[in-house]
Amino acid sequence: MKKRCLLLILLLFAVLTLSMPALAVEEEFEKRKAEMELEVGRALTDREKMQIYNLLVEAKEDRLQKLREAYEPKEKIYYNNTVCAFGPQFREVDANLTRDWYMFTPIDLSEEGEQRFDLIGGGMYVIGSVTVTVRDGEVTVDYEYNSRDVEAGREYFTFFRDFDSVTREDLNRLPKSFSYGKSYSIEEKLDGDTDVILFVCNTATFEKTDRGVWRYYETNEDRVEMRNAMLDMIEE
Repeated sequence: MKKRCLLLILLLFAVLTLSMPALAVEEEFEKRKAEMELEVGRALTDREKMQIYNLLVEAKEDRLQKLREAYEPKEKIYYNNTVCAFGPQFREVDANLTRDWYMFTPIDLSEEGEQRFDLIGGGMYVIGSVTVTVRDGEVTVDYEYNSRDVEAGREYFTFFRDFDSVTREDLNRLPKSFSYGKSYSIEEKLDGDTDVILFVCNTATFEKTDRGVWRYYETNEDRVEMRNAMLDMIEE
């Protein structure tokens, strides 16, 4: 049995050298394994780990997502999970800011009207939406969850003038200066800045089987394109 396992491992590494750098696969494997174990609430079996490894080698992202769902329990409650508005993760841009999956949303407040963004619970599920409304020089932010079964917890959002102004303390302490449903003068509250970053950091308790709750796929082509466009906004 040990001999067969050794041969399998050697074969696997031989394949890796032909498809992508072994170190890159190892790092991605450890990341995916940790994510899946966190989501399903248990350690993965050796067979499950091998399935993930093989799919990474073959770069079959769609099958990896289906595998992740198959490992998850059919019913699972996510207690007091962080809820952010859709966007890139802070740690993607600056790993020193936070180790959490917190997302940020670059927005343009120069034109009147409404902008709506999905609310992502636990980094895994779309559970609601946040609306940013600009009217008569004022900005109002409000949100709603897709299901009455979603139990709201902490309510928090803020604006950053630009990405460089974000600090670790901001993301750890969450100093409160804005409230949902209240209108704020862009000139007075944001010094007239209209290219800003929205950071939503609510908490909520929900079940993946709740009506109005569906899976968030960060590798979806449209999602990737939207995040890249947002990253371009903070670099302009």
